[in-house]
Order: sequence, then C-alpha cells, then structure tokens
Amino acid sequence: MEIVKVVALESIKEVSQLAYKLFPIYYDYVNPKHVKDYLDRYQSEDALNHQLNDNFVYYLVKDDDQKSIGYIGLEQLSDKVQLSKLYLDPEKRGKGMGRQLMNWIKDWTKSKSLGQIDLYVMQENKPAIQFYLKEGFEITGEFLEKFDSGEVEYNHIMSYSF
Repeated sequence: MEIVKVVALESIKEVSQLAYKLFPIYYDYVNPKHVKDYLDRYQSEDALNHQLNDNFVYYLVKDDDQKSIGYIGLEQLSDKVQLSKLYLDPEKRGKGMGRQLMNWIKDWTKSKSLGQIDLYVMQENKPAIQFYLKEGFEITGEFLEKFDSGEVEYNHIMSYSF
C-alpha cells in the first residue's frame, strides 16, 4: 500500500471518481439524492480544487499494483487536524488497511506538531464509530447539520489527542 499526495489535476479526478463510487456504498442508508447532492457540492473535481487551495490536503491510497483503492482528506487547522475523509474500497476492508491508514494519519498529524485529530461521523454509521473508538478516538460532542435540500444529519464529533 502506498499513500500519494494529490497535487495534479489527474489525481483530483481520481479522488472525485472514487468518491462517486464509494459514497453510495458507504451511505446506502442515506437518501440517494442527498448523497448525490453532497458529492456534487463537496467531492466534484471543482470542489476538490477549491478545497486544495484552503488548507485541505488529499491523499490517494494505492495498492501494490498502483491501483487507487481509497483516499484521505485532511484539513490542517491552527492546533489540530480535521479528518474530513477516509474511504477505502469495501473489498479491501477487514485486512488491517484501515488501521495502517489511521496510523499514517496519526504520524502525519504528529509530524505537523499538532496535538489532536477531530472528525465528524454520522450517528447511524455504527461501523465507522466502532472503528474510530478502537483507534482511540472518543466521542466529544454532537451536532446537527442541515443542508439546503432539507436533509439533516446527526453527527458525532470524535477526537483523538496525543
């Protein structure tokens, strides 16, 4: 497995394609129109380009054959990192790669001299919550996110401190 920083337009396109492939799988319990609206707003090529200019950094996760199998999105804030995206092809799950990626994210955060990782996870996403709890994250809050479409998401705020 290799983790490659996204800098070129070709890589941005790969991240967007992965998002459009993986989100409907990961969020099969969410209204498909909401998932599509979210992708168009936050994971389209244009949206990713804007994010890369605003403290966001994306990384592609590649297998041994250099096939993109997932991606990571991080936002570096003044004193912590916001883990925005961590998605892996479902066929690759359960093989320890998630743990490897989380260790990489923790190392990346420490290398930036930041003391905390925060993330948001939908309360219905029990597998993700369990994964993050096993990785040492704690539920530190919750919030309701309202979208222009009228959809709402109930989220946990989870944090990992060094």
